Amino acid sequence: MRRRLEEDANELRAIREEIAVQIHLGKLEAKERWAELEKKWQHAEGRIKQIGEAGREAAEDVGEATQIVLDELRNGYEKLKRML
Repeated sequence: MRRRLEEDANELRAIREEIAVQIHLGKLEAKERWAELEKKWQHAEGRIKQIGEAGREAAEDVGEATQIVLDELRNGYEKLKRML
């Protein structure tokens, strides 16, 4: 009986360690994804400021490009939220 309990405990210990590693890696992945999204966010904010300073035609071009970045950010944030 004791031997079987030790075997079960060892098996559970291995599973537990594997889960702990996966959780740790998941956190790192989330942090890395967050850093990528933060770079895009800073870029988008800068572009939004440019719209106010640019002429109408240039503002439209910057606005369209910025919308693409914002859509990418929205998708990235939603994926990150689901990861957590």
